[in-house]
Amino acid sequence: MRTLRILLLLLLLGCPVDGDPPILEPIPEVDLSERLGPDEARAGVLTEGDTGAFIGGAAGESRAGDYLLYNDRARFVIRGLREGHFYIAQPGSVIDADIVRPEGQADRDAIDDLFTLGNLARLFRAESIEVVADGSDGGAAVVRATGTDVSFAYLEGVLESPGLFPALDVEITQTFRLEPSSPALEITTEVHNPGAEALELTILDAGMTDLACLAVFVPGTGFGGDAPPGIRDMMAMVSHRNDLAVAIYRADGSLAESGLSVLGEEFDLLVAESEQLSLEPGATESVTRLVGVAPDLASLEIDRRARQGLATGFVEGTLAESGSGVPVARARGLRAAPARAPQRVAISDSEGRFRLGWEPGDYQLVAVGDGNNERMDFPAAWGPYGLYAHPSANERATRAFTDPDAAVAAPEADGHGRTEPVPVTLEDGEVTLAALTLDAPARLSLTVEDGDGQPLPAVAHVFFDASFPDPQPRDRRLGESRPRGGARKAVWVMDGAMEVPIPAGLYDVVAQHGPRYELARAEDVLLSAGETTALTLVLDEVVPLDGFTAGDLHTHASPSIDGELTIEERLATVVANDVQVQVATDHDHVADYRPVAAAMGIDPWAVTVPGDEISPELRGHHNAYPLEPDPDLPNGGTPRWWEQQMTTSELHAFFREQLGEQALLQINHGLDTGMFAASDYDPSSGEPGKPDFYSPDFDTMEILNSGDFGEAEELRDILCAHLDQGLRPVGTGVSDAHSRLSGAGNARTYVYTGADSMEDLDVDGFFANLKAGRAVVSSGPRVTLEATHDGETAGLGDTLVAPQATLAMEVLAPSWMGIDEVRLYGRGCELLDTFLIDGQGIEAPLWFEGEVDVYPEEDGYYLLEVHGWGDMAPLWSGGRPYALTNPVFVALP
Repeated sequence: MRTLRILLLLLLLGCPVDGDPPILEPIPEVDLSERLGPDEARAGVLTEGDTGAFIGGAAGESRAGDYLLYNDRARFVIRGLREGHFYIAQPGSVIDADIVRPEGQADRDAIDDLFTLGNLARLFRAESIEVVADGSDGGAAVVRATGTDVSFAYLEGVLESPGLFPALDVEITQTFRLEPSSPALEITTEVHNPGAEALELTILDAGMTDLACLAVFVPGTGFGGDAPPGIRDMMAMVSHRNDLAVAIYRADGSLAESGLSVLGEEFDLLVAESEQLSLEPGATESVTRLVGVAPDLASLEIDRRARQGLATGFVEGTLAESGSGVPVARARGLRAAPARAPQRVAISDSEGRFRLGWEPGDYQLVAVGDGNNERMDFPAAWGPYGLYAHPSANERATRAFTDPDAAVAAPEADGHGRTEPVPVTLEDGEVTLAALTLDAPARLSLTVEDGDGQPLPAVAHVFFDASFPDPQPRDRRLGESRPRGGARKAVWVMDGAMEVPIPAGLYDVVAQHGPRYELARAEDVLLSAGETTALTLVLDEVVPLDGFTAGDLHTHASPSIDGELTIEERLATVVANDVQVQVATDHDHVADYRPVAAAMGIDPWAVTVPGDEISPELRGHHNAYPLEPDPDLPNGGTPRWWEQQMTTSELHAFFREQLGEQALLQINHGLDTGMFAASDYDPSSGEPGKPDFYSPDFDTMEILNSGDFGEAEELRDILCAHLDQGLRPVGTGVSDAHSRLSGAGNARTYVYTGADSMEDLDVDGFFANLKAGRAVVSSGPRVTLEATHDGETAGLGDTLVAPQATLAMEVLAPSWMGIDEVRLYGRGCELLDTFLIDGQGIEAPLWFEGEVDVYPEEDGYYLLEVHGWGDMAPLWSGGRPYALTNPVFVALP
């Protein structure tokens, strides 16, 4: 799925070409921090004095010199004449959008870039931008950008085909217009053909969005299922937290029919195509469309229908808890056809009210009062931090953690379940009233402690008891989520205590804190509507660290184009899963999570380290770590590998030059989108089939990437092939986690640092020991291997000089993690011995220990591999125990 998404993005990404610097326009004097009334709109250039005007959120990027258009409902930012972040760097595109939120509430911009393409292959780049009307006269706010088409440099770089797409050589003017009280920004693209030949041209709007915030909503399909072919009234996405909707639509009809619409909805993109334009020499044509933001999609649909003069009937409804009548805020009300195929979504306000408008006819209403069922133990007012958001916006985002009393919350309905369908009839121009009720949630007051009675971060899964099946199985079309593995809800308990709203029922609760702890279970827990039930679970540590530190060297969050959770949520998974060192490796970003970690106060449990997943598709993905971001460079200073064509050896040299020699270079998922697959590497010969796509200049290589257990043994053989040539790459285990329950640390690297606590940990020493090979690849078991002779001992990564050696082996794991086979390998990955474990008489955590005497005939090395059985749910649904040590070397005297 990740590869398909990225391949689609290759059709939708770009960057500016080199050229003369653009000419700056005069900056109008407008106070852009002023809050407006319903008959006002404003446009102007942001300055550092416009405190509170910068739009924040995970995708926030607005800076002084960018152009803000806003009214009392919506805000939009156009990148000024500067190079930007993310993948679309050229001036003149929409880079931020959000509703106007209450004073002090954190923003939730989810637009990385919304940009304009000509014929899929040429990008608009503004050469001048001006404020045409600042709105102070009571009219619309208008900004105009003028420029031309530029190279699709990113795609050409990925395909290693510079100059693939010829220039259109057109003159482009984009006008951005925001009327007072409108939720939608009107964008008019005017194209002039100054050439001597006719030109056929299609204008495409492509929006890359933050998947941690938004999910695609398809009219007639809802949030799940196959996107239907045909014309779209709008391309839309809706917030997971029920507080934002974004859509592209037109004021004069439907969007053009395009296969890209289906692809965009399949891969969570906003893609809208215009009709084809025919431009004779000297001709000018234009296309106008609207980009809307609102608290819900229903508001944008009402705006679309009003602009187009469509017959519309309305439903005005209320949502309340049955019995008490307490309003249910921020729940979803969905208008559906009789087959329950959702068409639009309305969100209830603080008084439980919602409003829908649609074409006259008979329909059904369904209300969903259940939030994201993968829930973090965060303050209600938390907001997502943005890597490139303005400091003032990030201060609002982190305030809930640092100063909760000053933060402004927007609570979300949770634990209410859903209503049965309610029939309604819509008549043109008429308002139908509807009152829907949702059951009050039950509340589980959950406490998690360690064996000493101290609070312990954990992940808890809440399952319906086997005797009590789910009365409302998930309906993906309604946006109902369920954690993988069959749980009704999964929660991340950060400080040892959390209140969990959940529909009433009989449940089993399981808590875990990573693979070194036993699980804690409670069965037949009866949770009643409107009542709070207290439960304490105790997790016992059974596998001590003993000087090992757990690291996850490959993780993602919302800075990645395919990251499905925020930075805050990623750090919560790190803490709850017992990872001490987490490396942030977002695609083509040098990502720094440290300010968020500081605000959240996770230092007793974990440290976060900036890294980068450098992602050339044809030559394999690479991680680099540890790094230090450069705030003055796009994306923190990631190597812009697409700007010139290089062999892989040249790329590796380029990476090291750009990032510094302190950075370790890692081969990611080598047999998927990795270098070994790209180079057709043969472990039996130790040679690549395509030498230009291979380089031996790397430090670490992934052996276990998330659930790719089937590739671990082949990658082990590739590791041995390099060791046999005298190279010293180090094998790693990584989660490559992109979501919550594909969590950080599911696959990990245990590095021997000598530290038994965070206070003792030297982070620089962690990476030095990793580079030295003092590391174990693991999906759970903690394994040791040592070579001894005459009182001398060598551990992982070290060399024992001796004519013979005794290899001491140990495998530790909790009782729920079944181990059944241990294999000892020598030089060339030759299998020397196999130890079968039947599980009888095992007293966890010690699953295996033993000694083997070896008598090498040449210098060599030894590795220990561990295999287990069964599904490691709920820690890791679909995972199984696996571990591989890096080698202990034995050299003959």
